[in-house]
Amino acid sequence: KILTPWKALTSPMVIGAEHLPSPLQRRPILFVGNHTVFGLYDLPVLIHDLYQRGFKARGLAHASHWSNPLGLGPVFSRFGGVKASPRSAYKLLSQG
Repeated sequence: KILTPWKALTSPMVIGAEHLPSPLQRRPILFVGNHTVFGLYDLPVLIHDLYQRGFKARGLAHASHWSNPLGLGPVFSRFGGVKASPRSAYKLLSQG
């Protein structure tokens, strides 16, 4: 519900979702994509769309988000964001 106005404003479009494996396979999948400024516009919509399809997605965010004056890191963390590093990517993929 919280994303409904956002979706109306941004008009997101998902193309190629039919090529995704079944989320029932419970295997690690890495989605890599381009994004808008800070990922604030599209990342919540993408994560929500994947959730509706049965996936539990987490976003990797640059560590500077936790140390900049805007203080966006805790917001990202609240919605599943993780500080990007090789170790955190490995841990997320290992967990499936």
